[in-house]
Amino acid sequence: MPLLSVSQQPISDPKSPRTQRTQSPISNPQSSVSSVIPNTSNNSSPANSGIDTASPILLLIGCFLIGLFLLAINPALPIFTALLALGPALLASEKGRNPLNWWCYGFLLFIVAIIHAAVTPAIPERANVTKRQFWRGLRIAAIVLSVLSIFSYQFTEEGSPARVFLGIGALASIVMSIVAWTQKV
Repeated sequence: MPLLSVSQQPISDPKSPRTQRTQSPISNPQSSVSSVIPNTSNNSSPANSGIDTASPILLLIGCFLIGLFLLAINPALPIFTALLALGPALLASEKGRNPLNWWCYGFLLFIVAIIHAAVTPAIPERANVTKRQFWRGLRIAAIVLSVLSIFSYQFTEEGSPARVFLGIGALASIVMSIVAWTQKV
């Protein structure tokens, strides 16, 4: 006589060799239903949400496109915006967040990113790693921004506000590179 499970599907008598045995997904803990449901035990961590999980490649492409748009408006704007974006990246790296993603976020939406970085909870176990990533990235970025500022300075007309911003950007980038290279990472 067949037995009934929770889902009312027949389960054959295990002693009978001629019948196949079927079970409901509820009574079988290793069913395919458990492979469909994602594991959410690690997703409750604050590190697995928001800007930290975004693709850096897509963010960099967005920054590049916005940078081209800003370059068309004023040659100093992309460099000035790149310098401003270091604020959210530094705040986020101090809290154990991905500095590259937060730099891109700051480049795209500075005001929102700086407020978001200020109120984002810290992840203490990752803070040292992300601080090192930030300072290593800043070493290269400051040199690149310095070179771009000095190069663009030559091609802007004299007396324009863009030339002033490029001069300030070049000086700020040089100071930042000195600070970044003196950090023990």
